[in-house]
Parts: sequence; C-alpha cells; structure tokens
Amino acid sequence: MGKFSATELDFDFIKSNLKDFLRDQAVFQDFDFEGSGMSILLDVLAYNTHYLALQANLTVNESFLDSATLRESIVSLAKHLNYTPTSATAPLAKINIELKPTTQVPTINIDRGTRFTTSINGVSYSFVNIKTYSVLPDLTGKYFIEDVEIVEGKILDFEYVVNSNSPLQRFVIPNKNIDTSTLSVVIQTSSTDTTNNVFLSAKDTTLITGTDRVYFLQESESEKFELTFGNGTVGAPVVDGNIIKINYLVTNGPDANSARQFKQQAQVGGLTSDKVVITTSQVASNGALIQSKEDVQFLAPKLFSTQGRAVTTADYKNILLKERRDIESIVVWGGEDADPKAFGTVNIAIKPFNQTTYSNAIKKDITNSLLKDRNIVSITPVIQDPDFTYVNVTTDVNYDPVVLTSTSAKLQSNIEETIKEYFKTTLNKFDIKLRHSVLSRAIDATNNAIRNNETVLTLEKEANVLEFDTAFTFTLKFNNEIKKGSVTSLGFKHALVADPTEVVFLRDNNGILEAYKVVGGEQVLVDGKIGTVDYTTGKVILKNLKVNELATNEAGNKVTQLIVRVIPVNLDIEALLAQILSLDATRFGSLNVSVKSESVE
Repeated sequence: MGKFSATELDFDFIKSNLKDFLRDQAVFQDFDFEGSGMSILLDVLAYNTHYLALQANLTVNESFLDSATLRESIVSLAKHLNYTPTSATAPLAKINIELKPTTQVPTINIDRGTRFTTSINGVSYSFVNIKTYSVLPDLTGKYFIEDVEIVEGKILDFEYVVNSNSPLQRFVIPNKNIDTSTLSVVIQTSSTDTTNNVFLSAKDTTLITGTDRVYFLQESESEKFELTFGNGTVGAPVVDGNIIKINYLVTNGPDANSARQFKQQAQVGGLTSDKVVITTSQVASNGALIQSKEDVQFLAPKLFSTQGRAVTTADYKNILLKERRDIESIVVWGGEDADPKAFGTVNIAIKPFNQTTYSNAIKKDITNSLLKDRNIVSITPVIQDPDFTYVNVTTDVNYDPVVLTSTSAKLQSNIEETIKEYFKTTLNKFDIKLRHSVLSRAIDATNNAIRNNETVLTLEKEANVLEFDTAFTFTLKFNNEIKKGSVTSLGFKHALVADPTEVVFLRDNNGILEAYKVVGGEQVLVDGKIGTVDYTTGKVILKNLKVNELATNEAGNKVTQLIVRVIPVNLDIEALLAQILSLDATRFGSLNVSVKSESVE
C-alpha cells in the first residue's frame, strides 16, 4: 500500500499526492484520474486537506506570542507573562486658576469633573479635572491655585449587580478608549445596605491577603477591559447582591496633545467666566491610543524579565516605553559612559512626539512617580533633554532636460521634500546614523531625470547665551571628527568691541577659537582666547566669552542663540548618547538645493 505525504500545504501537491496514493491501490489501477468525475472528487479532497492544514498552521501560530496575529491571542499570551496592555491614555495638562468671588468665603471647591475646553485646528476638546481642589485665600485675600491637573475626555459611570447564579456573568467595562488610570471602583453591599467600600487596583500579588479590597484588570475582546476580583485567598471576593459601581474616563487619546489654551465650559467653583482667570502651566501631553498588538509582543517578554524593577539600562527603557505613551525615542546609558563620568547615575534622554523636550515638571514626575519605587537605591536617574545637532544639506543636482517632464522649479521642490522626508522618517531619533550614500540615493530616486548629485553636509549647534555682558563657558559636542579650521559662527556683538554696530565672528586657528571682525575686507583679531577645538572628538569649548548681543543671521532675522558651525570629516555622521541629528527646514541655510540642466553630448 502506498504512503500518503501529510506534510504538504500546497493544493497542487496535495492533489498529486492523492493521485499517487490511489494509483498504488489495486482497485484503482485502471482509473483515469484526469477524468472529469474523479478529478472533481480529488479536488474536493485536496481542498479539504488544504483547508485543514491551513487552519492547523494558523492555530499553532496563534499559540506563540511572537507569531500570533490576532490581538485576542497576543493579549492572552501576554497574560501568562503578567502583562496587561496599556489602555488609551488621556492627554494631561496643568493650569493655574485665579478665582474672583464677589464676597470673601472660607474656601472655594473646584469639584471633580469641572469642564474646560480647548481647540486644536478648529476641533474642540473637553478637559476635566479628575480630583477635587480646595482653594483657600492667601494673606491678601486672593484665591489662586497652581498646577490643577486636567485630562481630555468624558467621565462616565456604570454599575453591575453580582449574581453568582449566572455562570456567564462578567464585569466588562462597556466603552472602548477608556483611560484605566482614572478608573475608580466602589462596592456597595446591596440595594438595601448602602455601605460603600473602595477597591484599589492590585499591585504586587505576593503582598495581597484574602481580605484586601483590590480589583484586577485585564483586556478582553474588542479592546475593552474587564474587572475581576479576589477569591478570598488573594484579594477579597464579591458576593451576591453586591453592587459594583465604576467611574472612568473615555478619551480621544493623542488628538488633544499639545493643547495649550483653555477656558471654562461651565462654572468653576460656582463662578462664571468673568470671575475666573485661567493660564496654562503645562501643555497637554502623553495622550495615546490603546497599546498596539505589536508593542505588546515587543514589550511583554522584556518587562517580564525586569520583574517590576529597574536594574539594567534596558529595564529603564522598557518601563518608560510602557508607562509614557508619548515617547517617540528614548536612550539610556550608565554614568560610566557619560562625559564627564558620573558614577552612581543612569542617564535617560527622551524625545516626546511632536515636541523637542519635556517640561521640568514632567521630568520630575517621571523620576518620582515611575522610577522611584523601581529604582536601585544607590542609583540616581537623571532625565535629560535631547542634544540636537542640526544638519545643513547643500546639494547640486544635474538632470536630463529631455527626460524631465516637469519644470526645474518643481524638480527642486520635490528634491527638498525628499530630503525632509528622509530626515523625518529615518533620523530625528537617538542612536541613528546619517548615511550619506542613502541620502544621495534618495535624492537621485526623486525623479528619473536626475543623473547625479553632489551633496555636502555641515553641522551646527546652539550655545544658549543665558545672560548678556556676562562671561560664560559652553561645551558643544558634535561627536564626530571635524575638519581642521572649519569652525565658524553667526555674527554677534562682543564686549571688547566698543562700536555697537560692529559684528564679530568665530574662527578656528589650528584648534584655538578666536573672535574677529571684518574691516575693509580683512579679518581683524578681536579676542584670541575664547575657546578650543578637539578635532578628533568634535568637542568645541567656548571659554569666558562675553556676548553683548546676538546679531542677525544671513536672512536678516534675529537669533536667540550663538550658532556654531563645523564641517565633518566623514561622509557618514554618527549620533551618540543623547544626540539627535535633525534637519530644521525653518532655519536659514539648512536646506540648499540647486538643479542644473545637463544636455546629452
């Protein structure tokens, strides 16, 4: 008797195997397997085998976290690693409120759920405070409160009645896009006994007793979340007749990020808008949709390895990626790798979405609320801002006028968009290297009429002059080998130049930075001791430089920092530690594209 291969998945192979199997049977030796009747029967058998094999293959794939494709499978598998996907997160802003009642009162309460509105690109969003604030008058009788936290969304309530006789009863929160951090759970004893007990979200299950009032949260189907309670051994149980009352916020996620101007939607503390002054102390941030299934697959095993503690640099990174949904890019390194070295610290640089830096308040909140309880006592986390190095791109492009179907101006515009897109999608993140050949190929691919391009890159950084007429020292780390004699700057007013109309510039004299002015077309030295250059590491140090005023750039616009420019030695440019390579097209001279017609000879 012939053998049948059961390992094939392809329909044609399966059908061929069936034919070979039947031909080996004595009773079917004289059959024409290509005949219409037998061929149809074999098609049915082959399709059936193919479908079963495909189903088995998909089922097995859904049994493993890294190969699963269905969200329900990924969430279920992550549960085995004690990982719950992060819910949608409401944008959080902080506002200062001054209240002006007509008469003096002991205190004014800003009740939970007081509504405020904002508008972004013509779309209105509603914000609410999720806790009550009490405002007392100060010594002058002024009612003022700072940093009132408001979040975007709508507060909703829902109730369940516990019934153990219903085997299918579940406590699924009926709305999607809820922010679980705002969830409150209260258990009322019964409809006749109005005693209420607050249940808190379970944290470390090893410390929970059978009487602790806690709830457990897990994601269920359709991206909704489900409440479960203890069994009397781990957590207090709920019993028949208990009324579970929940209160939570439904949000639009990231849509209201960056909101910065707010006004009251209803009365605040019983006062109308003419008696309330609102200013913003922190723009809205951290809004996000429910965690994607790809992020769950990536983070679940990594966070499982941390066991809730921040020990390695990867631990810090993974914890923050889960808790702060507005992080676009993050890099973490130990103090032993810092410059200068700072043993006993861990450095964390973060770039949020649609922003360059976090506010000091957010950085403090990350350190205190997210890392304090997970951090090793002897290690101090330090949140840093990204260190931006701006890239200036100058490219000369030759094109074939016969092949070009648009105008040269349109071609130039398209090349500019190509360069911007390259930086947007490839760079603007930590640990990313700018590869000259990749950028050059992207420029050539913009239009099939382009024959070649010659692209030159320069770098510039900003030295922030905090106070004029005061000597300051500033270190600029380009982190790339730079060409000797290439350090220059935009113009500025120097303290040693008496004429207020004269502008001086930096120049590089064999590793020594000097200030000079131009007189009659010649460079005249003003100050020969204002800094040094390390060409190998790309470190530029400005020493005791006294700036009276920052001048205008080449476009005639006033600048707010001293701009220092260098030419890198290597075509490829690296970004180390907190450094981010960025193209800011709004900066004068950042993008210079010229196109030239090159006829065929």
